[in-house]
Amino acid sequence: MAFRNADRSTCNDTVDSITGNYCNEMSIAFDAFSQYDEATPRTTITNPHTCAGANRFLYVHILTSESSGADIITSMTYNGVTMTRLNSILAATSQRTYFYYLIAPATGTNNIVTTTTVNSQPSIRGSSFTNANQTSFPDASSSNTATGGANLVLTVTTVADNCWILAGARSNSTAFTAGASTTIRTTAAINDVTADSNAARTPAGSQSLTLVTGGSSNSGGIVASLAPAAAAPTGNRNTGFFMFG
Repeated sequence: MAFRNADRSTCNDTVDSITGNYCNEMSIAFDAFSQYDEATPRTTITNPHTCAGANRFLYVHILTSESSGADIITSMTYNGVTMTRLNSILAATSQRTYFYYLIAPATGTNNIVTTTTVNSQPSIRGSSFTNANQTSFPDASSSNTATGGANLVLTVTTVADNCWILAGARSNSTAFTAGASTTIRTTAAINDVTADSNAARTPAGSQSLTLVTGGSSNSGGIVASLAPAAAAPTGNRNTGFFMFG
């Protein structure tokens, strides 16, 4: 059974169970980007990232090309806190891409530490955001690959309205350029990128990011939707409510 205020201005629950939308939701905003390309093969790779603001969220895209594309990452932390792996796929032959994330990362400049089973030279891209949902991630997720220079289209079916779309991707030859409604955060070595929608997507449903390649490139990536944080109720709460069966 769901409850809603009589004036429909606020909800009794964080999520409005009638519409599926977040009540009085905040607007997600981009915070910061970091990138690191390890020059010396090693099993522990450390690089800094700075997070600021409220209701923070951090995700990291990693590319490894050792061990014929085998899964070699055993852990990733930020400021000593374990990050969660969302997915890992082979983006191209012997090239594996990973998507790790952390809800409510610490503020300030802290280290992303990646641990691998063999000496590795990964490419690591981090993006952080504010006003993100602090209870769960992802809203939805998927992955895709493309061959022969075809554009890499990463599509996800969002559940909540006003999500941002986030992706990590790898092209094995031609550098990516941004397609429609897609922002690439990576500023160098643009074969390995984090990319996002740079805006809320509405309404909920099928949403895509497009990464343009060319030539004979093979590519692949992981995509997920990030829901906005629910804001604290403002104004006077109407004590009346409706009950819906």
